[in-house]
Amino acid sequence: MVFAQNTLTEIKVRSSNPGHLKMFIHIPKNHRDSLKQMPLVVALHGCTQNANEIAVQSDWNKLADYYGFYVLYPQQNFLNNPNECFDWFNKNDIEKNKGEVYSIKQMIDFVIDTFSIDTTRIFAYGLSAGAAMSVALLADYPYLFSAGAILAGGPYMAATNPTAGLVSMTSPKNKTSKQLGEVVLKQNPDYKGKYPKIIIVHGKKDPVVNIKNSYQLIQQ
Repeated sequence: MVFAQNTLTEIKVRSSNPGHLKMFIHIPKNHRDSLKQMPLVVALHGCTQNANEIAVQSDWNKLADYYGFYVLYPQQNFLNNPNECFDWFNKNDIEKNKGEVYSIKQMIDFVIDTFSIDTTRIFAYGLSAGAAMSVALLADYPYLFSAGAILAGGPYMAATNPTAGLVSMTSPKNKTSKQLGEVVLKQNPDYKGKYPKIIIVHGKKDPVVNIKNSYQLIQQ
């Protein structure tokens, strides 16, 4: 483990890491004093950001120290995406057990195995591209998460290639609730449990991601 700025610890990923992502974690200050298992928040940054920036801008680490929970910060690799966006628009990065979404799942598994985590209280939080990837996590691994917070995101499988991704951001196609829901159910056809609750936050005048994407996420 390598200690980085802003009390983030970089962990060298030893799993298969098919998405070639980097991994950082914030360990709460009082973790050694507590015999209880602590919750885990998975925080996914937006485009042109990194783990340290979203940690500073969101204050997740301060909250973690005060309330007692771990924060996992997956970070995009420049070689994957020059804008440092998670590739939420690539089918091979968002389908269950593939690419970037599977790398993040492996990171969560590592944190669960390494630290004292309350597995009934694992949460996903994401901004923009990170929000879209958070939706992919919730869709692919619903049994793993208690809830998620989606900031300026959109529905799962809104796009399956970069060109379609650009279109869906500005002018998403009309889809029925059934169409939107089917792509989620397809990832876990035998799953009978509950899906995570989500909080959706989106500005009506967002110039980058059309708020219609969040309306479609509500339908989904």
